[in-house]
Amino acid sequence: MALAVISSSCEKTKPACAVPLQALVKVNFYQVDTNGLEYGVLLPNAYIGAAGNDSLYAKGVANMGGVALPLEPGTGEVRFFIRTDSTAVTDTVRFTYTQELKFISNACGYTYFFNLNAAGAAGTAIDSVKIVKADVNNTSNDQNVKIYYR
Repeated sequence: MALAVISSSCEKTKPACAVPLQALVKVNFYQVDTNGLEYGVLLPNAYIGAAGNDSLYAKGVANMGGVALPLEPGTGEVRFFIRTDSTAVTDTVRFTYTQELKFISNACGYTYFFNLNAAGAAGTAIDSVKIVKADVNNTSNDQNVKIYYR
């Protein structure tokens, strides 16, 4: 008589997190023509980074029409530098915001969602910055900010 032995494991596997955890500000670039009509523009050779540190989000990216930028939990303010190409003047964009810690799921844990309070720019190439959707979260690909070039 043969006896079959079946073994099973009691080890639990953690389910994979299927959503992005980091909430990014979605920014697109625009100009306004002489008739007041807005149109998207492409930065010819974009350089974009965090002002005050060495984080680069674009280094010589050709024909960039937009970028997704991180906000820093705990600071309430962040600045980025933007150059349309390697020889262009550097403009600085500033965002102020509030934050809220959100539970995503058991698999994903927690992340921060943000609410943009204000946006502005300093420099010569950027004309203005407009918040079009203040809620910055990980569930939407909606544009948050429009940057207008002269």
